[in-house]
Amino acid sequence: MINQLWIALFNSIKSNLYLLVFIATFLPAQIPDGLLPMIQKDDLLSEGGADLIKWNLDSTFIVGVSAVEVKKKKRNILRRIGTTKAKSQVTQFIEGSDLTTSREMKTQEKVEIQDGKETITFSEEYLEIIQEDVAGFVRGMSDVGGWYSDDKSLYYHAVARLIQ
Repeated sequence: MINQLWIALFNSIKSNLYLLVFIATFLPAQIPDGLLPMIQKDDLLSEGGADLIKWNLDSTFIVGVSAVEVKKKKRNILRRIGTTKAKSQVTQFIEGSDLTTSREMKTQEKVEIQDGKETITFSEEYLEIIQEDVAGFVRGMSDVGGWYSDDKSLYYHAVARLIQ
């Protein structure tokens, strides 16, 4: 009877351990709290690009940083564009790949005359399309964070992944 209890307990622990190992395999590595300030101080990465950062004796991160013009974009759009461009930086760093970028800018001037009063309205629309096939390695990267340039004209965004 006692042997059966021990076997049942062992099997329960064993199945829970398998589940824990399975889940841990697919979770991204935790990004340490001090990594973003380290990236911001790095001469090579602080304004865009990709490089390796040695965190400690056992940990090295591959990091990508992008620079996005702020103009009139909302923060969530800046973050999404920044993440895509930062991952592209890492892909180029690893594989030397090229990305395809197209830009389109439309300007419009509208003149309305109402009751003898002339009103001029200007509008500007800017569209940038970035295309690149991203490998599974890059998809597993984690957002580190973002920051603005001193004059607030650029938004920088960093992604990283533990490689060692």
